Amino acid sequence: QLSKLQEPIVSCGVPFAQEAAIAALKGPQECVRDMKEAYRQRRDAALQVLADRGRPADYIPGGAFYLPVDISKSGMDSKSFALKLLTEHQCAVAPGIAFNTADNATPEELAVLDSFCRVSLANSQPHVVQGIHRICDLL
Repeated sequence: QLSKLQEPIVSCGVPFAQEAAIAALKGPQECVRDMKEAYRQRRDAALQVLADRGRPADYIPGGAFYLPVDISKSGMDSKSFALKLLTEHQCAVAPGIAFNTADNATPEELAVLDSFCRVSLANSQPHVVQGIHRICDLL
């Protein structure tokens, strides 16, 4: 009998969540514009800190709320860098190697992933700026 519940539980959204999604899409969109602008400001502030600290970004995300930061000059792999940043500077990032989703990635592709960390822009602008400074301090 439990197997009859598997599909609706795992693959079907509950009706109240579906109704909430419809309301969000059809309702006022000012908050969406406000958040888009807030993320742009956070991204731009982070990019400015990187540039001011001599580490200008080669890639500027256009719509994501994550910023890849090149850590190749740290001499560490991305996991070691992320752990050291967390333990010594109380700043969390995602190691680039965590985004290896291809079972057949080449060593060159893995090296690129491992030379970046991913910074979330989903915090306040002062916290994002502080985090970027901490990353630069470790670099």
